[in-house]
Amino acid sequence: MPALILGGVCRFSVRQTMLNVQISNIIDVKIDNESLTQSRAESCENQAGRILKKWDEHVKAYQLNDVTCREVSWVDLDTANGSVGQRQTADGVQWPVQGLHPGAAGPTFLSARINKLTNAGRGLKAGRLFLAGIHESMTAPGDPNRIDQDTLNGLAIAFEAFRTGIKATAGAGGQGYNSRWVVVHRPLVGQPSFSDVTGVATHENVTHQIRRKAA
Repeated sequence: MPALILGGVCRFSVRQTMLNVQISNIIDVKIDNESLTQSRAESCENQAGRILKKWDEHVKAYQLNDVTCREVSWVDLDTANGSVGQRQTADGVQWPVQGLHPGAAGPTFLSARINKLTNAGRGLKAGRLFLAGIHESMTAPGDPNRIDQDTLNGLAIAFEAFRTGIKATAGAGGQGYNSRWVVVHRPLVGQPSFSDVTGVATHENVTHQIRRKAA
């Protein structure tokens, strides 16, 4: 399949490790800086900083100390020669940094599933995000395959704050561009497209990922 090119969209990756296993969460963002003074490359770099800061503020509290948040990298899909880069700092936040939950990892990696709600048309998938490094204490009493209700509620609040927090509005807070979280659709036949992420929903089922031994 040829390289993905999708006008206006920049692909970000929240890069983490957990016990020497690499983890990436993909965040696609529509960036619009037409007719504005800031260059597109600068907008992508600034957006990476927004994602880093909002993940640090809202998400890492649900991740174990065994998870290390390392950087936010990006590749601009706007053109074949779009900018690439990575950030480890944003507004006083410095990565690498560990997750805030003090518990130790269990025999399997436990992940929470976050469903992205979109305005996608019929037949287009909305997308999911798997948050690695949740603790066994976050599962329901007597049912280790379900996340307890308090954690579900907290995750929903955290990711909604993340969704709204990574949105940039030109002129607000010194930003020189507009941006919003999107889901990219890449069909086997036809052109790629994207849909806006309009909300998030937590899923009660725990995802188990088998721990890999370090090489």
